[in-house]
Amino acid sequence: MNVGKNSTSAASGNTSNRYTYEMAIQDLQKSSCLSVENICYLSYSDLNCLCEEIKYWCVYGNRDPQNLRTTLSTLNS
Repeated sequence: MNVGKNSTSAASGNTSNRYTYEMAIQDLQKSSCLSVENICYLSYSDLNCLCEEIKYWCVYGNRDPQNLRTTLSTLNS
């Protein structure tokens, strides 16, 4: 995974100024990059899920960006 400014979804371009898990996954699938600036806009929950998905993807996803889950799984409390 490359970390750089090649991210395609800038949080500043988002009207709510919120970067989401789905946006981060789209960036990874399109360019294999995430911007540290955009990651700062993720909620703690989205950031945690993104990190867990990246770890799972590195082990089981054969490092193919299309194997990343594009939606968060929901847990029933």
